[in-house]
Amino acid sequence: MKVFAYKMHVNDDHLMPDDLLSQEIQAICKRYKTGPEAARAALLDAFRAQPGLIEAIHARHPAEDVTRLRAYKNAIKAARKQIYYQLRQYRREPPGDIDLAARLAAQIAAGEPDEAIRETGEKLLKTHTSTAERDSEAFYEALFELAGKPITRVIDVGCGLQPLAYPYDAASTRLYTAIDGDHAVIRTLEVFAPHLKSTEFAAIQADLARFRWDEAALSPADYDLALLLKLIPVVARQNRDILKCLAEVPAQRILITGNIEALTRYEHIRAREDKALRAFIELSGRRIAGEFETPGEFGYFLT
Repeated sequence: MKVFAYKMHVNDDHLMPDDLLSQEIQAICKRYKTGPEAARAALLDAFRAQPGLIEAIHARHPAEDVTRLRAYKNAIKAARKQIYYQLRQYRREPPGDIDLAARLAAQIAAGEPDEAIRETGEKLLKTHTSTAERDSEAFYEALFELAGKPITRVIDVGCGLQPLAYPYDAASTRLYTAIDGDHAVIRTLEVFAPHLKSTEFAAIQADLARFRWDEAALSPADYDLALLLKLIPVVARQNRDILKCLAEVPAQRILITGNIEALTRYEHIRAREDKALRAFIELSGRRIAGEFETPGEFGYFLT
């Protein structure tokens, strides 16, 4: 039996032959919504954990098809799993050591120009899965085309950081109530609130599983518009009991939306999301007054 003397250091930058690494990076980027650097890092992490596999690859490639090895397949599976969970994270870290929330607070306290504050807000939106891919300008243009203006009283349930992008003055909105379960989100919105000169802004941290509208001390009792953006399909999968609460949101009109494409993969999920939205419409007893669509997102305007 031939003995191979080659030993690979597990911290070597060349853990995999370049042709194999390039092939697997392309395969991951074709399947998942990630970039080459993230794919490369996940692959190297997965293979670095298996030094025996690394030695086998360098000893037997390209004479043999090492991609058929069980250990190789397991490493690829681990890399894909790492990418998947990275993409599923609700909050993504900004590049470098930038604390965008702290920067926003400092800008508002210093009275910096609206443009600078808006730029930081846009960067914050990119750090959250739910808002990273949304074109806010196109979104609100489509919303106002359906709802008209003014929209004086808005309640945004499961808001995330989307209120940072809302055009308060353009919509003549005088009251905006934002509800979310994430403490960091609510804290950021509380920091943002003093920036709004002509809108009363309330940020409420709430667990929707225990939430009751009549105990929320909402003012007024009835809003012009409720925004339930990408919320219904998620709740339908995770905790259907919350849907009844959402169906009773105190608003004259509701916009509900879902994703056209999966958050992690290049996979169309519109039919699945639409099923959840239509089930909610039936539960709410409301009627569809209009259909809503922007790149990557669709939904219904209910009255």
